[in-house]
Parts: sequence; C-alpha cells; structure tokens
Amino acid sequence: MFEDLISPDTHPVNKARKSVQGRVFYLGQATARNHFPGHSLDLEAYYLSGLFHDIGCSENNLRATKMSFEFYGGIIARGWLLRNGTDQNLADSVAETIFRHTDCFRYRKPHSTRSNHPIDNLGQCFGDTMQMELNLKPWSHTTALLKDEFVNAARENPYGKKFEKE
Repeated sequence: MFEDLISPDTHPVNKARKSVQGRVFYLGQATARNHFPGHSLDLEAYYLSGLFHDIGCSENNLRATKMSFEFYGGIIARGWLLRNGTDQNLADSVAETIFRHTDCFRYRKPHSTRSNHPIDNLGQCFGDTMQMELNLKPWSHTTALLKDEFVNAARENPYGKKFEKE
C-alpha cells in the first residue's frame, strides 16, 4: 500500500527522522538503566515497543475502536509484526509492553530521566491526546490515570515544563 510513497531525502528530514525514531528508544533505555540497573533488557523488543507505543493515539485510531489507546495500539503493533514475519514471542512481548506502558505513571514519575532528555512541548501534546481519548471513550484505561485531574496536571506540570523545549 505504501510502496509508491516516498519521504523527502533532505538533511533536515533525515536528521529529524533519526531524532524522532530514536527519541522513545533512547529515553526509555535511559529510564530503564536509571531505575532498573540490574535488569537485562531485550533491546529488539524495547526498540519495537518504542516505535509502536503510541500508534493507538492517532486520531484515526482513537476513533476506530472503543478500546483504550494502549490496548488497540498493542493489537495493531502485534498484527503488523506478525504479518511482517516477526516471531510470535517477540510480537507478544511488544504488544504486552504497549498495553502496560502507561501503568508507570501510577508508580513512578519519569521526571528523573527527563532532565537529561528534554522533549518538545510534551505536556501539552500528551494532555491533549489523553483528553481526546477521554472525550471519545469515558470508560477507557486512561481514566485510571485521572487522580488529581491528570490531563490538566500533564499540560500544566511546572516541574515537567522545566525539561521541555518550547
């Protein structure tokens, strides 16, 4: 379906692609090393999880199902991986990681890693996406994060803003 589509082959595009594709992986790897120094990490599963982790957050995917974005995203990723020849154990691991990737907000705050890895306007973008899901699916898994009005807290987090590039 996408074989005929091309992306621009320019220095800014190539540099941005490398930065964006690696951002989730490297930030996550830094977080894992920081919080779980003795844990053995499957870098292939982790990288694939990073690439696919928010696929359920696109507006089309948010509207495509009544499922929470993490679960639908995990199913999309698993299906894509299996259709493209990935071993089932790896596809299952990626899906499970995506299913659970927002659970960390209930147990740990990611800010200890963010000071070394700032992200452009993350709070506003994240808050807006979570609000869209809540508007579309008031029963979604995102509601588990709403302690202390999580969406507004994400958008206006003064601590997090110190580590954002605007």
